[in-house]
Amino acid sequence: MELLYTRTTNKKEKFDLKSFKILKYLLNTAGFPQTIILIITEMLRRTASFETVSILQFDLTKNFEIPTPSMPLLIRELDNKDVNLILQLNEPGINLNELRARIERFLLIKAQIPTCYVAANLDDEPCAICWLIDHTSNEILKSHYNGGIFELKDKEILCEGIYVHSAFRNKKLMQYLTFKIFEKAFKNGAQKAFAFVDNKNSLSLKGSKSIGWEKVGVKEVRWILFNRSITYKMHIP
Repeated sequence: MELLYTRTTNKKEKFDLKSFKILKYLLNTAGFPQTIILIITEMLRRTASFETVSILQFDLTKNFEIPTPSMPLLIRELDNKDVNLILQLNEPGINLNELRARIERFLLIKAQIPTCYVAANLDDEPCAICWLIDHTSNEILKSHYNGGIFELKDKEILCEGIYVHSAFRNKKLMQYLTFKIFEKAFKNGAQKAFAFVDNKNSLSLKGSKSIGWEKVGVKEVRWILFNRSITYKMHIP
């Protein structure tokens, strides 16, 4: 891939348990063993690791067909009652990766980053969630990710925190949810959507490509002794 734009940011990060705002909540819900394993895993990650994330773009100005989900859905904004239903941390049978994914979304909610949308079934039970974020939230994004995400421009949106509860996967719920909120974003003037997908998540990358997402860059994250270096390598249209 020819690189038309690169930018690297370096950040010293502390692993301060007091800053992990849901530590007490985790201990009371996920339990002591799971919480300790998560903390140790994160400490090891920040000691030495290298990660690559694909930067995807969706052109909202082109016609796109909203897929039909396998069940009737209501699209609405997140309600407080949804949080423990879709992001239950002590749900029996969830593995460490699933628990981490739920914690990441829980922290997005705690940070009050707008706007989280929900795909709910006819019983109003939340099945999937997704954040649609515009440039007016750049400062809160910068604070939440500690500078680990690029700034959005006017008419750009970020599709973040995509999550489908394990009981409702493989039903085209996420495609339906994202396309419905893309439709809303386009009516409000947005022209481009971005998303970040870990390169280890081959299924999500394949699925994203099949519905129209285009890879436009790579985000490289390197941790060495709690120093984080992030490099963006992107095409500029």
